[in-house]
Parts: sequence; C-alpha cells; structure tokens
Amino acid sequence: MSNSDEQLETLAKKEFDTFLSRNPIVATQMGKHDYDDVLDDLSPEFIEESKTLLRKTLADLEKIDESGHSEVGLIDREIFRTSIDLFLFQLEEIAQHERDPDFGGFVGGSLFFLFMRDFAPIEERMRCIASRLEQVPRAFEQFKRTVTRPVKLWTQLAIQSVQGIPGLIQFIIGVSENQVSKELHERLKQAGDTATKTLEETKTWLEEILPTAQDDWVIGPEKFERILQARKIPLTSEEILKIGEQYLREFKQELTSLAEKISPGASSDEVLEKIKQVKPIIPTAALATPGIFDTTKFGEYIVTRPDDEKELNRHYAANIPRTCIHEAYPGHFLQGLGVANAPTPRQALFEPTLIEGWAFYCEQATIDMGFHDTLEARFAQIRGLIWRAARIIIDVKLSRGEMGFDEAVKMLMDEAGMDENHAKTEVNRYTMTPGYPLSYLLGRHLIMETRRELEDEFGTEFDLKLFHDTLINAGSIPISFIPQLYRVASKR
Repeated sequence: MSNSDEQLETLAKKEFDTFLSRNPIVATQMGKHDYDDVLDDLSPEFIEESKTLLRKTLADLEKIDESGHSEVGLIDREIFRTSIDLFLFQLEEIAQHERDPDFGGFVGGSLFFLFMRDFAPIEERMRCIASRLEQVPRAFEQFKRTVTRPVKLWTQLAIQSVQGIPGLIQFIIGVSENQVSKELHERLKQAGDTATKTLEETKTWLEEILPTAQDDWVIGPEKFERILQARKIPLTSEEILKIGEQYLREFKQELTSLAEKISPGASSDEVLEKIKQVKPIIPTAALATPGIFDTTKFGEYIVTRPDDEKELNRHYAANIPRTCIHEAYPGHFLQGLGVANAPTPRQALFEPTLIEGWAFYCEQATIDMGFHDTLEARFAQIRGLIWRAARIIIDVKLSRGEMGFDEAVKMLMDEAGMDENHAKTEVNRYTMTPGYPLSYLLGRHLIMETRRELEDEFGTEFDLKLFHDTLINAGSIPISFIPQLYRVASKR
C-alpha cells in the first residue's frame, strides 16, 4: 500500500469511527456495539456540527497527495469524496431532518436491532433498550427544535406511526419479563412508561403543527437532477424517464406473450387469477442484513403477515422464489456481506442503485441460469418488472412536480395491478425518498449495461465470476465505479 493509500485509509477510518460514535442507532445496525445504550442527538446544533466535520474531512482529503495513490487508491479516493459530498448534500440541500416529523419511527428504529439481533445476552441488550427509552424525552425536545418545516402529508403519516410505537415497547418489555433480572425488568417498565408518555406528547404536538404544515413535498427538477449527480448516476432524469417508459412498453408486451403461452386465448388478468389460486405460505418479505462489524453473519428475514387472510390473494406461490432471491440469497444478504470486505473508504457510502440493482439483477440471472424457470415464474417476474418500470416513471415525474399524488396512485393501480390502499402506501414512501424508487430497475439496467460494456471490451477474456465478485465486494457504491474496479481486478 502506497503512502497516500495509507493516509486515505487512516482518514476514512477516523471519519467512519466519528460518524458511528455520533450516530448510535446506525452503529448498532452496522454491528458496532460501543454505543448501544445511547440515543442519537437530534438537535439543530448537532446537525450544524456534522456539516462542519464533513467539510473538515474534505479539507483533510485535499492534503493527501493524489499522485501518490495506487490505481485502486485513486478510485477509493473518489468514492470517499463522493460519500462525503453526498452526506453534505443530504444535510444541506435535502434537509429531511427539517421536514419529516416522524419521531415515532425514530424511537421504533432505535429499538429494533437491539431487540431482533442476538449479538449479546438478552440482559445486556435489554439494559441498552432501557437506557435508550430513558433518553426519549431529551431526544423529543431536540427533535421539536430541528423540525422547522414539517410537511403536511408526512405529519399525517407521523401521527399514524407514533400511535403504534407504545405497543412495540410493551411487547418488548413483555417478552423480556422472564428473561432478565427483576431489577432490570422494573427499570424497563419505568423507562417504557416514560417513553410512552413522551410519545403521547408527540402525538399532541403533531396534531398541533398539522394545520400550519406545508403542503409541498416536491423537491423540483433542479434538485432532483442534483440528487442523481451526487449519486454519480451517469444519466439525466429525462434519460432515466425514457428508460422507464421503454421498459414498461416492452414488459407489458412480454406479459401478454407469456399469458398466451400459459393459457391460450386468456388475458393477462385471467392468467394472473389462475396463478393466484396457488397461494403462498407467506406474503411479502424483507431482509435486515447483518451489520458489517457483526462477528456472526445472521440476517433477519422478516415476513409481513396480513391481518386478513384474504390479503393473501395479492400474493401467489410462483413469486416466492424471486422474493427469496432478491431479499436473501444471492441478493441483499450476499451483497451486504460483501460490504464488510470492502476497503474503509467505501463503507460509509450507501448507494441504492447498486444495492437494489444487484438484488433485482439476481432475479434475472438466476432464472436465466435455469433456477425455477417456469412460465408461471417468468410471468410473476415480468409483473414485478412492470411495477419497477412504473416506479421509475412515477419517481421522476413525482419528484420533478409533473405528477400529482393521486395520479401516481392511479398509475400503480392501472399498471402494476395494486389495490388503492397498497398504492397509496407506496406513493407515500416515494414522496419521502426522491430518487430511491427508480433505483431497482435502473440499477439492474446499469449493471447489465456495465456487463455488456466489459464483455465487449474483454471479449473471450471476460470473467463473469470476477464481474460478480467485483460487484459484491465493492461496497454499496455507485455502479459507475464498477468498470474501473473490474479492470484493476482483471490485472491481478
């Protein structure tokens, strides 16, 4: 390792350690358990201090001699700069902390990984949960000062969110009753009561600010373009929109063709109803990947059980293999493990285009290799692709202010076949995460384009395993860096 590479690694490690110490909930999620008993500082002063520290890190990076880097070191330097620039952009330009009043979600998130992951004895984990619950009143006072521009829609969602957290707290306390000491259980109950009272105050506060909350959540075309640039996505929003529209046309045609093969003369809707007759054991699912610092690499595969069994009609068995491939293996689980192998300058970056794109790419790659390659499975897969193509169109138009909320809901109902409640839940999330919904299909598109580019460049020397290894072990970085990393890896 060159001297400049060593300096970069030292700076990145220092910055990452500082970041984790200042963001205890993220540290817990990543498997760094030094701060499990601490609840995040949510004050506006803390936000300003974070900006100052990031700017200092950029200044320190400039002091490292660029000419002294190895080939990989130069790439890692640019990736590290991208991560710092992106954090600054999110804090200064997006400023979600000023607009989203979901304090209940923050409290729930602070408890989830402590409760779910068996990384330490339950006595120790519950002691940390008690400590965090005791700090909820302090955090709420800071939170109120930080949320200066609440969005009306998000405030309405926050009211719904906060009402469910006391139940979660009581559930955690109830589960722990016979597993921890009496002293700790009593502390948990008192801490739970304290936090619950604060959450009741939170609901009152949300109801008070709702009438004056701003209606506009749209970030607009200029800021949306800058999000794409900050994430190093090598396309404009207009180019991305055209990709989404083209895919939507192609996938709809392919779905019609598959329907004819499965049941000649039947429409796509009729074939879907036929396939739905084979109901799943489980409906939707998600994976909480193991933290990069966790010594045991166990993920939590979370299945959302419907309240009403009739809800299973939205799901069907032919879709289960694709869900498992996407959420678990070789999708998010394998890519999450790879992040732990990445150099430190890449570990603080979270670029959803590679994360979601890889999981979506795996769905296609496995079916192309013959795994569960049935007409019904391909039919289910294409329906998922149609949904993601619609997501691209909605994400771009919604974020640029060219599509309204109700129009987006209608598009999901018409194109993806969602019921109204499901579609509204989706669009609620899209309004809060501009640029994320398009990451799934666009990420797959960029990975496949990158693969074709490298296949053309290397010809018979192209190594598909090396390409996949490069993607998995790169970290959650922009896909635009993958060709450079592959070229370096191919020389070894």
